[in-house]
Formats: sequence, C-alpha cells, structure tokens
Amino acid sequence: MRSRLLYLPAAAALSLALLTGCNTEANTSTAAPSTTNRETMLPSGPASPSQTVLANANTATVAEITAAFSSAGVPDAEKWAAQVVEHRPYSGTDGWSALRQDLDQDTIDDATFSKITSVLQAT
Repeated sequence: MRSRLLYLPAAAALSLALLTGCNTEANTSTAAPSTTNRETMLPSGPASPSQTVLANANTATVAEITAAFSSAGVPDAEKWAAQVVEHRPYSGTDGWSALRQDLDQDTIDDATFSKITSVLQAT
C-alpha cells in the first residue's frame, strides 16, 4: 500500500505537466480553419485580391463561377459564368476548345478566355 502512495505524487505531477504543456501558446494554432468547399473548390468567404479561386465548370453554380472569374480579373464575370453553366458539360481535356466555341458566340477576346480557363476545372 505504501509503495502505491509513493507513485501518486509522481503521477499527479506528470499529469499536471502534460496538461500544462498541451495548453501553451506554442502548441495552439492561430490559423483560421479551412473554409474551402471541396466540391467546387471555392472558399466560403470572400477572396482576397491575391487569392485565386478555382471552380468546377460542370458542378459549380453561376455565383461560384462568377466569384472565381472575379478573382482572376475577368471582366463581365457574371455574364461569362452564365455562359459556362448554359453550355455544360465540359471535359477540359480538349484544351477547352468546346468552351472556346461556346464563348466565341459572344466574341470573347484571348486575354479574357485565358483568365477564364485559368480558374476552371472539369473533373
């Protein structure tokens, strides 16, 4: 019985050290939790000016694609997003040639098309 009593203070000290060590500032994370929507690859909050947002051309909503286009600096982002949604599906494996044909109906320039395809995925 006496030998067990000798271990009690050591066990209490060890428990206290572990609990104290788990609660130090060095061990706590100050990073914000991830807010990425996995299906569309869009963050749930607003994008910062330096953050590029990706969108799936086949599953994202017009609003999600518009956000991605806006993050890439696409002019008339909502107009082009609606066109992408209207002409689905896309394989993306053809270098976006089907998308190019669809968007050329509205005479899209090369710079805008490049920005659009830089943020689209087709998985």
